[in-house]
Amino acid sequence: MKSLLTGLAAAAIGLAPLAALAQNEAAAELGQAGSKAAGWTSCKFSITEAVEGGKKGSDPEEGTYDKAKGLYTKSGTSQSVTVAGKRASTRRDGTWRARARPEPIESPSSFLEDLDKNLKTVTRTEEGGAKVYSGALTAAGAAYLLSGLESRLRGQGESKITARVTVDGDGNVSKIEIEGTFTGKIQGQDANVKLSRVITFSDVNKATLEIPEEAQKALDQLP
Repeated sequence: MKSLLTGLAAAAIGLAPLAALAQNEAAAELGQAGSKAAGWTSCKFSITEAVEGGKKGSDPEEGTYDKAKGLYTKSGTSQSVTVAGKRASTRRDGTWRARARPEPIESPSSFLEDLDKNLKTVTRTEEGGAKVYSGALTAAGAAYLLSGLESRLRGQGESKITARVTVDGDGNVSKIEIEGTFTGKIQGQDANVKLSRVITFSDVNKATLEIPEEAQKALDQLP
């Protein structure tokens, strides 16, 4: 029995470095996919949120990014188009107005560059030809990827936030699924909150921006 236990202990010690190596390799692969995504020249994207046990999340958002032309987004009935130095958006009545916007246009995938650093540990699996990287988010990663939504999980109790990142066969990030749970008390009240945010990317380096006609008219009125 002693020799068996000794053998198992030795095996466990031997497996520990292998597990660490696999984690490091998975994190490195995720980092490479994130760096690649930050350099995309165009893509389509969508963002959806769901919250149970608290205030609802934001309306679903979708859009198209084209480095050569600009950025289009739509959330609910609101639309916006951003081109070099200008931004047009819809009013409540659906008409467009434009204003100067000196800030540079940021790619919706630029935040992926340091994606691997937002996970405490990274594990990799394969699903249908795609690679899936998953792990618990760091506090900074939760704040970064949930953009304020993580505040719904703060209180006296236990919270958990995880992420799954799908990378397709071409090495492009196609989906990010973030889930968070909280059980305890928020402002003295019992709370059981579950939330999610799903971000998808498609038509990588193939998407082209089509600016709505009325938006273009509003932009053309600016100098």
